[in-house]
Amino acid sequence: LKQVRLLLPSPLDDHCSSAVLQNGRLVLLADSPVWASRLRYLSHNLQRQLSQKGFSIRRIQSRVSIPEDLVKHQERIRPITPLSQANSDLLRSVAESMENQELRNALLRLSRHKAR
Repeated sequence: LKQVRLLLPSPLDDHCSSAVLQNGRLVLLADSPVWASRLRYLSHNLQRQLSQKGFSIRRIQSRVSIPEDLVKHQERIRPITPLSQANSDLLRSVAESMENQELRNALLRLSRHKAR
């Protein structure tokens, strides 16, 4: 993590919270989707610079790691609202008209999340 942060521009370096290198894959965790996107944008350059420092990296991935206290706070603010019967029926109707089987199955699964 220290080596990665040294190569990142400010303020991005403060938003990279973890770096795990395993089997040639470097996974970087950022504290928001915006910072993870910026890490992805710089990944090619970062991979080259780390390789020059002796790290064997085939691939860099960036992911979002939201702090647990923030997740708990959001759950209190916005509880999950189940689908109404009308919206559930609409999703099922749309799913039945889909030719793409994956999309059809996803919409059918989603339609089952209705109020009981």
